[in-house]
Amino acid sequence: MPSYENVLLKETNTEKCSISIIAKFEETCPVKYIIRVTAPNGCKADYGCKLECLKKLGELLGALHSFSETELYIEDTAKLKKVLTSKNLKNFADILKSTKIRDTEKT
Repeated sequence: MPSYENVLLKETNTEKCSISIIAKFEETCPVKYIIRVTAPNGCKADYGCKLECLKKLGELLGALHSFSETELYIEDTAKLKKVLTSKNLKNFADILKSTKIRDTEKT
């Protein structure tokens, strides 16, 4: 039975490594979602995951994006290590969202 892959997203960095999210499917079988990392030499590593995993990963990446946009710099690496947790990043992103919502309501 043939299998098919649809690349939902692919990003390549300056070192020519890429990360992809792939929907893999066969007839009469459920869709499998794969996170694929490809090295510059073409060597691939696939990580199969459930949709819940992709949701959590997406939420974390969104929170990390919000945090990195603020361009905050913490010189104390011990404090930074405590700040950079999944829970803290998500809380920080929620605070930023609520602030932006209030700002747009004022205008």
